[in-house]
Amino acid sequence: MGQLTSSLKDRILGRHSISEPLPLPQLPTRPPTFVSLGMLCLQEIHCSDGQVQRNVLGGPGLWATFGARLFKTWNDSIDVGYIVVDYANVLRYVDVFSPNHHELARLTVGSENESETFSHRSIETQAREFIQSGIGCNQDGLIVVRCGEYGCFFMKDEEVKGWVGTYYNHRVVEVKDVTGAGSAFLGAFTVAFIESGDPRYSCFRGTVAASFALEQFGLPKKETDILRNDHADFIPGFRERWNGFNPFSRLGILQTHPEMFYQKEYPGEDF
Repeated sequence: MGQLTSSLKDRILGRHSISEPLPLPQLPTRPPTFVSLGMLCLQEIHCSDGQVQRNVLGGPGLWATFGARLFKTWNDSIDVGYIVVDYANVLRYVDVFSPNHHELARLTVGSENESETFSHRSIETQAREFIQSGIGCNQDGLIVVRCGEYGCFFMKDEEVKGWVGTYYNHRVVEVKDVTGAGSAFLGAFTVAFIESGDPRYSCFRGTVAASFALEQFGLPKKETDILRNDHADFIPGFRERWNGFNPFSRLGILQTHPEMFYQKEYPGEDF
């Protein structure tokens, strides 16, 4: 562990490196648990069948905020905020670094050397380079690599690491649009990690949030005031359902029966 190697540091910081972090915006009296810095936009989506979906909310900021909000009760929803701030983040100032697998490859081996074949071994090797360089002010941060249909890989050290698969196979009928899934994952992961400090559990929560993002264009439908135990996944104290499902119920299934889902861990061609 130590300072970033010069080559890796240059790739991350580029020409816009800074010696000191820019100041954060002034926080309200009650600071939020999570704040999105990402983009919010209205999209016009042209489908292959000729239909056009107009004014669809989107953008990584929206989806990250949704993921952070998903497991919050109505009264606690003010813990999740949305602002846009333009300042540089570098690894020594963050606790968790989360590129997708394409971004990870471009930062480590370069886009010209990125393999066209997905490899779990390559993901782990590339992630380890960042862990060895150091993440966080105490060099004890975490990397979470979002790998789309292959799930995600988390690593803090050689003892704390692992793969978590996806809730849906990318070919199933429930998957309508992958836009926002990665950002929803990040929002849910962040809040769960703050609450628990457990990277695997946090990846499970992120995976559940991503599953709701996949099921439609734009945000899922929210139902409130579910007061009676008239649903199989009713949980006392949590009155919301998204697309007809309780996220905690989906989380419980993923935690207790991971073999049911799409782990795709260590396929034979990787080794």
